[in-house]
Amino acid sequence: MLIVCEDSKSAPFYFNALKNLHSSQWKNRLDTDVASGDSSAHLSVVKTAQRLADEYKKSDEQKRGYDKIFCVFDMDRTDTYTQAITLINRNTNFAEIKSYPCFEYWVLLHFTDCHTPFDACHKVGNKIKTENKGVYDKGDASFFNRIVAQHKEAAERARKREENPYTHVYQIIDYLNEYSQLRRT
Repeated sequence: MLIVCEDSKSAPFYFNALKNLHSSQWKNRLDTDVASGDSSAHLSVVKTAQRLADEYKKSDEQKRGYDKIFCVFDMDRTDTYTQAITLINRNTNFAEIKSYPCFEYWVLLHFTDCHTPFDACHKVGNKIKTENKGVYDKGDASFFNRIVAQHKEAAERARKREENPYTHVYQIIDYLNEYSQLRRT
């Protein structure tokens, strides 16, 4: 599995923490790579995912490539979204993971079931600080290591939301759970 994110801090730190948790808690480990796009534009995320997928397939002795490739998008800006989706739709193992306004809403769901609409990502960050006793630094990997264990609660909360704010990061959690179940049987 490959996860490519827009940013180089919060989302990659979180998914690397999830990768470590998955390796220790799920019965069957799934090889997982986490990367950042070359820029925060949606199209850049997908092109980075394509490049990394091609490189991995060339280096994989069995030439099977990644089972699933997730492109993680913040939806507060959508300037290259249409082009990105066109590329994603050309690849059967690619999936988009959207969050509005941003990935930080997924982080917030680890603390509370928030339904308050947001018009800017920094406001989500402020709400995280409020819910977490003033502590939130998107550049602090240890923060994400501490919260990742609450991914099930966050996923349950996220499944209920389809409008501002919303996140589809729970689909990655679902994929990991399905993978683990398939490998047990």
